[in-house]
Amino acid sequence: LSASAAYQDAPHLSALIRSLRDSWLAGSDAVLRAAAHAACPASPLRIEQFMRGALQKRPNAPAAPLAPGISRYSDEDVKDIFQRVAARSDDGEIVFVTSEVAPWCTVGGLGVMVDHLTRALAEHGSSVMVIAPAYDSCVEALREATPCCRLVVPLGDATDTLSVLVVQRPGVCFYFLRSRHHFRAPYAHAQESLRLRLIPAVLLSRGALLLMASLGVRPAVVISNDWVGALTAPYARHVAWAAGYETYEPSWTKRVVFVHLVHNLEIGYDGAFNLSYSAPPLAGLHQLPAHLLMEGGSRINLTRAALLCCHAWATVSSRSRAPPLR
Repeated sequence: LSASAAYQDAPHLSALIRSLRDSWLAGSDAVLRAAAHAACPASPLRIEQFMRGALQKRPNAPAAPLAPGISRYSDEDVKDIFQRVAARSDDGEIVFVTSEVAPWCTVGGLGVMVDHLTRALAEHGSSVMVIAPAYDSCVEALREATPCCRLVVPLGDATDTLSVLVVQRPGVCFYFLRSRHHFRAPYAHAQESLRLRLIPAVLLSRGALLLMASLGVRPAVVISNDWVGALTAPYARHVAWAAGYETYEPSWTKRVVFVHLVHNLEIGYDGAFNLSYSAPPLAGLHQLPAHLLMEGGSRINLTRAALLCCHAWATVSSRSRAPPLR
């Protein structure tokens, strides 16, 4: 709720209201309209106080606060959320932005989960699109892919040209972004400079947004996965990186619901990097407001930026819930 309210414009608030309509608010249009009015200009605290007070005045009002703890979600709640996400495909595609996807390229559970979840959504009637890197190490696995288009992605004071390959499966369309200079292998830059480690995340997120715009795709939901895809929602909201890019019109993202899916927040897998004062500054590369990325003045955290900019977030297991909640 707080993340959505921070947008301070009607389309995002409308998306928030639509997402709540079938949930525990029980479709109370009067409360929803009043909340929309109270949110101009948007204030998360005002929205929460108003909606909580309004609901308490209703007969049989729920005793739970507006934002119940995520630990209270049951298996039935999860199934209900799955069905609601699938239902949004009537408004457009469900797009996954991920650094891994099976069977083409996967290191751990991320790629397998994306494969299973996208197929399940497709089986429920959703139109699904997956955007992932085409790593040099996985070229042989992508022999069936066909060329689609090329994208020129700005990288600060430079650019990188991505060749887009496509693989079609029943209900799911996979787009792979290939770079001549980056995307050598998953996490290939783990032992290299911070700039080189950051580039794949910048390139994947920007490339995904440019691809959707180029293809004319207007998704209902964009689900970014793990830290490599974490900058998708931040770049949808903060578009300084696309200045001078004449073919990119950022207004289409205002109708999209962005969800970030956390897979692993252990040290080394959380998208947090310690800064070195002797290293070149990174602001010219990531081009995001400092408060989104900075933690304690000594490191940047890509997952932090995702959580601050997306409409909602989720985790792949109960064990991984606690760190984001803290």
